[in-house]
Amino acid sequence: MDKNDILEYKKKISKLNETQKKIREIELRELAKGEKQGPLTGYPSIDKVWLKHYSYSECNTTFLKMNMKQLLFSKNINNLDNIAINYYGNKISYKELFNNIENAKKSFKELGVKAGDVVSIAAPFIPETIYSIYAINALGGVVNLVDPRVPSEKFLNYFKGSNTKFLVAFNACIKKIKEIEKESNIEKTILISSSNSLPNPLKIIATIKEKTKNNVKLNKDKYLSWNNFLKLGKNKSYVMDNEYEENKPAIIVYTSGTSGEPKGAISSNESFNNIAISQDISLRLKTKLGDKFLLIMPPFIAYGIAIGMHGQLCRGQELIMVPSFNIDNEKQMLGDLVKKYKPQTIMGVPAFMSDLTLHPKMQNMDLSFLKTVIVGGDSMIPSAEERVNEFLKSRNSEARICKGWGLTEVNSAFSYTKDIETNEIGSVGIPLVGNDIMVVKPNSSDNIDFDNLEELTYDQTGELFINSKSVILDYLNNEEESKNVFFTSKDTNEKWIRTKDLGRVTKDGLIYIDGRMKRIIIRPDGHNISPFAIESIINKNEKVKACAVVGKSYNENEHGSYAVAYIELKKEFLEQQKEILMELKKEVEKKLPPRDIASEYKVIDEIPLTNIGKVDYKSLEQIDKKRILK
Repeated sequence: MDKNDILEYKKKISKLNETQKKIREIELRELAKGEKQGPLTGYPSIDKVWLKHYSYSECNTTFLKMNMKQLLFSKNINNLDNIAINYYGNKISYKELFNNIENAKKSFKELGVKAGDVVSIAAPFIPETIYSIYAINALGGVVNLVDPRVPSEKFLNYFKGSNTKFLVAFNACIKKIKEIEKESNIEKTILISSSNSLPNPLKIIATIKEKTKNNVKLNKDKYLSWNNFLKLGKNKSYVMDNEYEENKPAIIVYTSGTSGEPKGAISSNESFNNIAISQDISLRLKTKLGDKFLLIMPPFIAYGIAIGMHGQLCRGQELIMVPSFNIDNEKQMLGDLVKKYKPQTIMGVPAFMSDLTLHPKMQNMDLSFLKTVIVGGDSMIPSAEERVNEFLKSRNSEARICKGWGLTEVNSAFSYTKDIETNEIGSVGIPLVGNDIMVVKPNSSDNIDFDNLEELTYDQTGELFINSKSVILDYLNNEEESKNVFFTSKDTNEKWIRTKDLGRVTKDGLIYIDGRMKRIIIRPDGHNISPFAIESIINKNEKVKACAVVGKSYNENEHGSYAVAYIELKKEFLEQQKEILMELKKEVEKKLPPRDIASEYKVIDEIPLTNIGKVDYKSLEQIDKKRILK
């Protein structure tokens, strides 16, 4: 098929109603499975060969129209006695969860929160965070999720940019909030504490520590403790949920900022509910109602709130909530948590899972209780994936690394390794139900003509564009960036997202990520170098724990950069670093053309990670800014 044929074909498809589109997808599934004879076009976005990995009923999935709180309730109406949250031994049932959400809803109503109001939440995952999110959602408010660790200037930007009217904040943030109090225009701040829902005597100990730490005088007209906040709604009559409206803002979550300033991503109820429903399809065979889920990712990233909180609660899982978990203590804590709680599912970034295999308590641990290990947020080195899988198998677990791929713009996950067939080493699985993917010839320009992009066929590497049921509504106050990321086809009226990731789709519908366009290094001579190509060679070496390649300027006054490979060796090989660097240099030179190799190879104590566990390329770029000698 030529370009015009593809376009005409897509136009015909776009004119189908929802029922006709579902019938067509069933037919495509039958074609891909070989159950029906007929030609395929060779283009993933048209053939959708990944549908063969879904059952007939899964292809007919209905995406419900309701708010997040209503979906949560509808999914657990017959599950009220099961545990929803396990907070340091305080086990909160689904019935108690709903009661606590309703109590918070009444108090937010009395506070003055109404449909469309923005309420910022700056806190880790504690029970009160979850009560607040769903209560505000039920009232039609918009939840603006902010990292409580950011400096006060950032707080002010996030609050003013979102037009925050009310704030729910972790009490450790008091001093920072006070610094910007007069400029923020926030009417009321509700202070929540990690001790509120702790069981005794832990609550007593934690309360004493907090009083010592946060001894700040507060204006009682502007600040409320959680307990005093709840008194506002006590003895008030039942408050009805706000009438559901389609495609209205519900949640604002910020991008990681690894490739620039974080952007506020505005999501609708549909964005979160659709990903929860799609996720259930991918996980339902691996876990059952009431299984334990170790929630260690924070609520202020899409990965944490969409996959960790909403997706798991809508599946009736028991959330083991650990607000003290962070990038600085994960090497010690993760193994301890797994041993203590014996969860059926754990979720994190690749670095967490690699570190888990080295934890002393895991070395002789029977992990037969562990069913699913979800990895996302960053790409996982194939050798590390194999190593973790072997580790799990040797300790009696049936779990294998289940990868996902996505971005904040689709509320974290676009694809997932649904089963054994879709979980090949290095692959990030298949599109979630209702999602579509297109591979096009890479174009470095921000100004592209979407309807005239050159689409590529199977196994060809190009830039990935995606169409998703969980797409966000828009960026917050950033129209210019929206124009560079979201594209609506003039011909089919479909909304597509430019990922700026390089990848390919196989004839079985599996997706492989081959790098990031923004990480492409442009040499002074204009030649493009792929960091991913260098990293993939170095990471295969058994002596290497991790490698990251970044561009460094040849001269402060010259354009262009050269590739520098930063390498973290395994501890047992540190004394051989000179010989190993020579070995790695030869391996790269053997497999890549001269212009595609790294100019320098440096051993580093540890590859730096961001607060959420992704490789911190910005920090690497700041290391050793001296001129690279040629």
